[in-house]
Parts: sequence; C-alpha cells; structure tokens
Amino acid sequence: MAAKDPLHAHVDTLMAERKLDVLLLTGNTPENPNFWYLVKGQKLEAATLVYKRGGKQLLIAGDMERDCAAMTDLPWIPRSATPAMKIAAKAKKPGDYQLEWLSWVLKKVRAKGKVAIYGSGGLENQMSWLPRAKRAFKQIDCELVVEKSPVLNAARDIKTEAEIERIRFAGIGTKAAFDAIRRTIGGCHAKGRTLHTSKGEPLTIAMLKSVADVAMAKHGLANVHGSIVAQGEEGGVPHNAGTNTRTVKTGLPIVCDIFPK
Repeated sequence: MAAKDPLHAHVDTLMAERKLDVLLLTGNTPENPNFWYLVKGQKLEAATLVYKRGGKQLLIAGDMERDCAAMTDLPWIPRSATPAMKIAAKAKKPGDYQLEWLSWVLKKVRAKGKVAIYGSGGLENQMSWLPRAKRAFKQIDCELVVEKSPVLNAARDIKTEAEIERIRFAGIGTKAAFDAIRRTIGGCHAKGRTLHTSKGEPLTIAMLKSVADVAMAKHGLANVHGSIVAQGEEGGVPHNAGTNTRTVKTGLPIVCDIFPK
C-alpha cells in the first residue's frame, strides 16, 4: 500500500534519507498535526500508529471510532483486541504504561531499527522518560532517536495533488466566510455610532462570527478552533478573540482571523 500512496511514498523517501526505520505516533490526532496528517484528518482519541518505512503499518484505535479508523485507509485493529487494559492495570509509576504499551506495539509489527516518537502527551520530550524509553526499546532491538528536525514536518511541506486540491477547497470556503462578514457589515445602517441590522437589531461580534461559521459549513468546513473577530483595542491584542456581546461601532477597525478545518 505504501508504494501506491503518494503521501506514504514521500514519507518513506524522507525516512530513508534520515536512516529512520519506524515512526511511532500516539495520542489524540487533532492535537498532533503529524498524526492528523498520516490518518488523513480523521479524529481519533488515544490512538497509536506504528509506521514502518516501506513495510507494515498498524493503527490501533478505540472501538467506537471504527468508522473513522477505516477511513484512514490504514490497516487497523480495535484497542479491545490488544492487552492495553492489562498493561495499564500493571503500571505502578508515571511512564510505565506508555513504555510497556509502545514496546508491545513495536513487537506486534516486528519493528526493528531506529524509531522516532510523535506524541501529544509530551512524554517523548521529557528528559526523565527518555533514558527509560531508550533502555526499554533496546531490549526489543529498537533504537529510540530524538530528531533535531522531525521528518514528518518535512513530509508535510511536500503536497500531493490531492492535498493541493483540498487546500484550494478550504480557500474557497475561507473566502466565503470573510465575504459573509463583509456583506453583513455592508447591509447594516448606523444609529449614532452603532451598526444595526435590517431588522433593527444592534450588530454584535457574535453575529459576525456566526455568519462566518454558517458560510464555512455551507462549504463543508468546520470551525473547530474558534474565530477571531475583534474590534478596536481588542483587535490590537494578539489572540484576543473579541467579546461576543460587544456591538460593532463605526470608525473602528475589525481584525478577523478564521481557522477552518
């Protein structure tokens, strides 16, 4: 499968250049861009993926997420078919479960060689955990490496034709959201310094966020991160999302930042 999939093919090429044999990904896919990338945007919680260069790949996901797991086009098994619960029950101190679980997953696919870990829990970057992990992996003929520049970051820079098309698709929906905000403001009239809708209601920041969300939804996009629509002094503060109940005034700039998925 890997040789036929352009996404996996260039991941394999980059792994070969860096002499990496295995990628091990853990955690919630929406919180881990590299995991999200390899599962083609499917939302999975507490999932694990072992990705062998040019060889076997195995995704382990929760039973309730079987439809999402199937849509990744990766070979997968439900967590209930693994000893995950038994391993968790035996864990006595922080990190024990992760070490035993990841070791089991690597043995499951007979992985060998240099392994890089991508996790949303942060354990893969904790200095106290890394030496233990290196010792545990060495026992199963695997060498844990800490990448200076993650191979999957480089892989994500290379876009397949399908990915380019999805970017275009998202761009159309994003523009529609901005257009909806602009039209809504343009369709209002001022009473004093406050804008009012054609129904006579004061226009609020929440209303502008809402029309953007509706426009994105019509184009198959979801606002999972939340939008920034901030006016006046709020727009001058980084990551200020804007006060929803604030009414829109004339003469004040509005900063809009939209994060569709």
